Amino acid sequence: MKLRLLLLVISLLGLQFSTTFATGDGFTGPTVWQTGCGTCHGSQNANTTITIEGTNTVVTSGTILLKAVVTNASPSLTVGGINITALNQMNVIQPGLQVVPGSGLKLVSNQLTHSAFKPINQGVIEYDFEFVAPATTGSVLLRVAACMNVSDANASNFDQWSSTANPFIITIIENTQPNFLLKQSSLNFGTVGVGSNKVQTLSGVIKNTGNSPLTISTSNFTGDNSGEFKIAPNGLPDSPIAPGDSADVILEFKPTGSGVRTAIFSINSNAQGGPRNIALSGIGKLPAILVINGTQFVVGNANVSKTVTKQFVGFIKNTGEEALNVTAIGFSGNDETMFGITGGNAPFTILPSDSHAISVTFTPTSKGNKSTFLAIAANVEAPPADLVFTGVGTEPSLKVTPTTFDFGNVSISETSTQSINNAFTNTGNGPASISGFTLNGGTSSSFNVLTPSPIVIDNGAMLPFVVSFTPTVTGDFMDTINVISDNPTPVTLIVKGKGVQAGAITLSSSQITFGEVVVGQNLELALTIRNSSSNPCEVTGATVNGSSAFSVTMPPVPPIIPAMDSITININFEPTAEGVVSANVTATIPCDQNSPFTLTVTGTGKLPSSVITDKNNSFVSVTPNPIEVNAIIAINSNEPLKNGSVSIYDYQGREIYSISIPENNQHFSFNWNTTDNRNNVISSGMYSLVVRDQLNVRFVKSISVIK
Repeated sequence: MKLRLLLLVISLLGLQFSTTFATGDGFTGPTVWQTGCGTCHGSQNANTTITIEGTNTVVTSGTILLKAVVTNASPSLTVGGINITALNQMNVIQPGLQVVPGSGLKLVSNQLTHSAFKPINQGVIEYDFEFVAPATTGSVLLRVAACMNVSDANASNFDQWSSTANPFIITIIENTQPNFLLKQSSLNFGTVGVGSNKVQTLSGVIKNTGNSPLTISTSNFTGDNSGEFKIAPNGLPDSPIAPGDSADVILEFKPTGSGVRTAIFSINSNAQGGPRNIALSGIGKLPAILVINGTQFVVGNANVSKTVTKQFVGFIKNTGEEALNVTAIGFSGNDETMFGITGGNAPFTILPSDSHAISVTFTPTSKGNKSTFLAIAANVEAPPADLVFTGVGTEPSLKVTPTTFDFGNVSISETSTQSINNAFTNTGNGPASISGFTLNGGTSSSFNVLTPSPIVIDNGAMLPFVVSFTPTVTGDFMDTINVISDNPTPVTLIVKGKGVQAGAITLSSSQITFGEVVVGQNLELALTIRNSSSNPCEVTGATVNGSSAFSVTMPPVPPIIPAMDSITININFEPTAEGVVSANVTATIPCDQNSPFTLTVTGTGKLPSSVITDKNNSFVSVTPNPIEVNAIIAINSNEPLKNGSVSIYDYQGREIYSISIPENNQHFSFNWNTTDNRNNVISSGMYSLVVRDQLNVRFVKSISVIK
């Protein structure tokens, strides 16, 4: 029952309290209800109202729960307090009339006063208290004095007290029935996740203060969110409650939405006063919701045994209203050992609307496509096990071309730098990382790699190679360059060169003249080659260009010229025809940068006295002459020829065609189709036809070929 007391200035007929209170107990001034109350509590304020809520009927020795509500809308007020007194019909406080303090109140000599000022909430302060009826029937008056201040001080700015004209009167009846005392009028479940269930027990909230058993008949929930509250199993007593006993109420709250949720729980019984109501409230909060940003995650490519790391920003997100607690995270299945988590590993907590990043590593142990699954353990339902992480194991294939590079001849103390374009090619499917180059150390001090390192060659890319060579002495240099890389097989490059010295080699002559030499005979002359350097020099070759009548005699093994010494080589001249012949002799001696060395050789072929030059075709006839395609060559000797032969030479003295004459034959002819011994057609020019027998050259004749 709710009664509003009219608030007037009252006089309490001079009746006095039996006890005085100190100022700090919540009262100020005299402790007497009299006309002069305004002296202590100030003047009454019409904007201040006092309301007492609760039933006004109670059985003898029974207890009822009441609430005092003080209201003043003035925005300047911040705190307030009350005094509550129970009086008999004569407005006198007697020991048998009791008020029991609730929260924020204290009992002093059968009167209630605030233990401390309460903060005003939207112009209202409330105090719960109990009234314990005496053992006899009758009526009791409740007086309430209230004060609301601008600060926590003893002086009251806005006071009010209840009047004698319309007091809150409690009627005490004979207790012949059960009496339902509900000791708690509200229950707040606090914050509960949506879909979650919270159980709260109100211990001893139902008390039978009557004289017969109290039976709970029915109960129900009403209000906007009544469907979210329910009675827990065995949550209401199913048997009568004996006089003086109490019982628990157990309720459940399972919110279906977020925000404030309210309902009224009503309990019906065989006690008078109608249903007892408990105001229920709670806050529904969406639980943590684990959301993964995708299902397929590519870490990237990595060479075998190398590691690539990728961060996945916003990987896990919490779209709920509660904290998401991830307790474990890890990979399982397929190639799980090749994947790892280096950043953002569990355990961790994600607040509502926040996200969490993880860093994943991929270290393949072999080539090819790799995959695994990510498993997550959290305080909510985990995502399905189809979070796939993939990577590709790659491998470089580094090739070097050429595998051997020759600097050739380089002068001592000079540096030759060479760039080998596209020397390195990566034909694999992964990048090749070159961290450096080393030399085996054969003559490594003379070679220097200038290609910068470290360097990465992407698959399909090429890289030039730059190296220098600085010989310190004459002679051959060679070393192996090792490429330090992640290539699965070793990569090497051989470099070599020769140190030479200008002017180290001199020839005894730049021209050799043989003079006249009989055709078919040989003349041998010596050439001296001197080495003035401090290192041995090798003669790697000697060749003749210009005439086959000259030749060089070289040993099977290239000769070595000792330091500060000399050697000789023989040059031969064996003319095959009459006339002057010349050629060039080239000697290759790499220790000297001027190599190769060339000298001119000349000689004259002279016919022996027995040779007949047949100018009138009396001995040898060639028909036709000049020759275009074919010719009949006829031999007419005045005596048989022994071991005879016919040879045709070009202008350089090279034999291009030969045929034997049958033994002891004076007359011999054959058809010549202007081809050489290998059946190749010869070119136009002047040629010499020579007839030999056991006495050597017998006849020489000039012929011409016109094509």
